[in-house]
Amino acid sequence: MEERGVFLVPTQFMVLDALDHLDDDSYWEGKDPAERVKFTRYADQLRHSAHNVAASNVRIAFGTDAGMFPHADNWREFPAMVKSGAGRALNAEPA
Repeated sequence: MEERGVFLVPTQFMVLDALDHLDDDSYWEGKDPAERVKFTRYADQLRHSAHNVAASNVRIAFGTDAGMFPHADNWREFPAMVKSGAGRALNAEPA
């Protein structure tokens, strides 16, 4: 991606939020139990992946398809990117 100048538009809020709530039973109420099992099983790899995005030289853009969480929570994507370190690549200029 870096060599071709392709932008990555990561969705990190949903993943990082789930990882932050692995031990919170109320967070997982109403969700498929298999989802929690997968997040638990792959927690280290998922956290490492978020770190890899932040540590890379890939150009990062901010945006979302908003299919992973309610539309009103889209704003949460920005602080999640900053928390993971991916915010280092964000500019305040429109595309």
